Amino acid sequence: MSRFALIESEIVTRIIVAHISDTLPAGTWIIIDSEIPKPSIGWSYSGGVFSPPPAAPVTYRTDLSTTEWISSWTPGEWSTLRKAYDGDLTPSPMPENEWEIFVHLMDVIRADGGGIDVASTKANQFYNYLEGKGFISAARKDELQEGIAE
Repeated sequence: MSRFALIESEIVTRIIVAHISDTLPAGTWIIIDSEIPKPSIGWSYSGGVFSPPPAAPVTYRTDLSTTEWISSWTPGEWSTLRKAYDGDLTPSPMPENEWEIFVHLMDVIRADGGGIDVASTKANQFYNYLEGKGFISAARKDELQEGIAE
C-alpha cells in the first residue's frame, strides 16, 4: 500500500492509500511515501517539490485588560516597575523629578481601570520613558506594544 496525493492547480486536494497497481481516479497523483515531512491537503506542489501552505498571519490585539497588561511583563520587569513606583529601587532610588514623571505615567496607564491600549499615545509615552531610562530595551518595548497574539 502506498500513499498518493491528488494535485490540482499545484495544490494537494486529496490523499488516498492504494496499491500501486490499483486504478486511481482521474487526475494527477503523486506517490508521497518517501516525502518527509508528509504532504497534507492544502500543500503546494511545484517543480517536483511539496511545500506547506504559508503560515496564517498572526494578528495582535493591543487593547488589553489590566490583568493582561500586567501579565505581559516578566516577573522581574514588574517587580522593578513596582519598586520604582514605590520609590524603593536599589542600589539607588530614582531622582525625585524622574520618579514623579514615572509615577505620573504609571498612574495614567493604570487609571483607565477597564484596560490599556498598549498602542495608544499615553502608553507610547510610558514605554518610551522606560526605554530611555534603561528599564527595557527597544526590542522589548516593541514586543510589549505589539499586544497579545490572537
